[in-house]
Amino acid sequence: MDLKEAFIRLYNDMVKDKGSFFRSFYNNVEKVIGKASVTGDMDKLTTEIATFESDLSELVQLKIRHQIDDVFYNKEYLRITGELDVLAEKKEALRDANLNQNRMQEKLNYIKNTIGGNNEPLQEFDDELFKALVERVLVKDAKHVVVVFEDGLEFEAELVKGKGKGKE
Repeated sequence: MDLKEAFIRLYNDMVKDKGSFFRSFYNNVEKVIGKASVTGDMDKLTTEIATFESDLSELVQLKIRHQIDDVFYNKEYLRITGELDVLAEKKEALRDANLNQNRMQEKLNYIKNTIGGNNEPLQEFDDELFKALVERVLVKDAKHVVVVFEDGLEFEAELVKGKGKGKE
């Protein structure tokens, strides 16, 4: 049996126990998505950036009007631009987290829509379903793999070579 057949077998076993497995799967993935909520943090960073930009503008105005000396200006300019650089990096990281959160939500919605009302076992491999459910596959040896689902659950599958159905 190849990896596709092993996935079909695992999926069909999950469909048989649909109530508990998929409920647990959805809850675990939604917890991960919920922890990644970044809207409030993004608003806070945007406000902080605006404050530092305003401070920088005021600093430049003071310098233009010759109300501060070069030493103070340079020191404050470096401090403020340093803070802005740090905040810009944090904002970029939050954008990435938000993008990942959105991708996870789309994946979860796809899984719910695909599996939600489906009580039928898979007859053939579904590449999109595999990508939505499986985070990674770890190869233990030539005959065994561990399928790691998006919610962190792991299932070992045996790969048996042979014609038709192999030994299980």
